Amino acid sequence: MSEVVAIRCYTGARVGAGHLMRCRELARQLKARGCGTIIVGPPEAMRDEQDSGLFDVWHEASAEFEALSDARAFTDLCAESDVRYAIMDDYRISPDYQHILEAAGLRWLQQFDSSRPWSFWADILVNAGPHEQAANYAPFLKNPKTQILFGPEFAVLRPEFTAVRPQPNRRDVRSLFLSFGGGDDAGLIMKSVDALRPLLGENFRLVIASGRSNPGNVGYVREFSEEFYIDFCIAPPDMATLMCNCDLALLAGGTMSYEAAICGLPLILVSVADNQERACKGWQERIGAIYLGRADALSQPTIRDTVMGLIADGEAREEMASLGRAAVDGRGATRLIDALLDG
Repeated sequence: MSEVVAIRCYTGARVGAGHLMRCRELARQLKARGCGTIIVGPPEAMRDEQDSGLFDVWHEASAEFEALSDARAFTDLCAESDVRYAIMDDYRISPDYQHILEAAGLRWLQQFDSSRPWSFWADILVNAGPHEQAANYAPFLKNPKTQILFGPEFAVLRPEFTAVRPQPNRRDVRSLFLSFGGGDDAGLIMKSVDALRPLLGENFRLVIASGRSNPGNVGYVREFSEEFYIDFCIAPPDMATLMCNCDLALLAGGTMSYEAAICGLPLILVSVADNQERACKGWQERIGAIYLGRADALSQPTIRDTVMGLIADGEAREEMASLGRAAVDGRGATRLIDALLDG
C-alpha cells in the first residue's frame, strides 16, 4: 500500500497564494512517487482544475484558528487515513501544536516564519530564505535529529520554471514585471504604476500580475483597460514565459522572488509582511537585489528613482541576473520530498 501524506496549508486572500502553490508542487512530486495526498486548510474557493489530480482529499479548515484544536483535528484525520508523513506549510504551527504531531507519531516537514523563531521539534525544518543560517537556529532545535534544509536550493517552484530559457544576463530594460503576490496588494500596484507612469512609452512598458483573490482586480481592470503600455494579467496561465520576457522586476519578497531569480530578472524588492523582511535582506546580501523596505512606508519617488537608477546600471543588472540563476535551480521540491520519505 502506498504512503499517504497529509499537508497542512495556510492560505487565503489575506495570506497570499504562495503557500498553496508550494503545496501543489510538493503534491505533484508525491504523486510521481506513488503517494496519496490529503490537503487540509485552503478554502474551497481556491480549488481549481489541477487540484483533482494532485489531492485525493481536500479538507477546508475553519477560518477560526486555535492551535490545539486544529492540531487534534489534523492528527485525527491522519489517524483515519493511516498517515505517517506530514507537511506543515503553515506558519502558525506552534510548539504546542508540534507536541501533538509528535505524540501522534508523525514524521513531518515544517516550513517556518523566520520572523518568529519558535522552538522546533520537526524532523525536517525548511526555510528557503537566502538570509537564513542553520547555526542561528541551534538554540531553537529541541529534536537532536532535526534535519535543517535552508537556502534557495530548497525553494519550491512551479514546474514551468524548471524549463525556462532566460534572456541574456546583460540586456536593455524594455519591460518591468510588477507583482505583489497572489492576495490583497493593498493598493501597491496603483502606487507603483503612478510612480512609473512618466517612464512609460515605446521603450518601456509594465507587465503586472495579480492573483485571483486580490480584491483590487476589478478596479485595476477598469483603470488599465485603455493603457497602451500596461499589460494587466490576473492569474496568468504561463507565468514563467511572462516573467522571462521581461527585463526587470519589482516584487514582494515572497515566492515570486525565487521564480524571478531563476528567470534571471534583476530584483527590486519590498516586504509586504513581517516574514518577507529577512528574505528581502537575504537577496540583497546574496545577489545585490535592491530592497526598498516595508511596503507601507514606500514612496512613489523612491520607486521611480530606484527603477531609473537600475535601468542605467547595466553592470549591476548583469551581476544580479547571473547570481540569481546560480542561487535557484528549480529542484527544491524534489529535495524536500526525498528528505521526507527517504530520511
